[in-house]
Amino acid sequence: MKGSLFLALAFVALCFTEPGGHAYGADPATTVVTVKSLCPNCGKKIVGRLKTLPGVSAAQMDVTQKTFTIQSNPNISPKTVWETVESNGELPIRLEGPGGTFTSKPKS
Repeated sequence: MKGSLFLALAFVALCFTEPGGHAYGADPATTVVTVKSLCPNCGKKIVGRLKTLPGVSAAQMDVTQKTFTIQSNPNISPKTVWETVESNGELPIRLEGPGGTFTSKPKS
């Protein structure tokens, strides 16, 4: 009986869960980092590193636009994103995200 009740409650909870819900409870925010130049091989490494940052759910690069785009929780640190790109060999020239727009390394 308890098992059936648990399954029924779990089913009801699942029915009321928003599709595409995110583990961190907020809609994902987009951050775009533009770099001075972008080598495809270096870019792949940076995408991999960006994906390991806490709160990042997706990362991709656009070689022709010289950008990295990440989807993350809205509280991601612009400084951490900037430094991740910078420490992997590319020179960020602009970062736009939920924390603001920066043309030099953010302070936080």
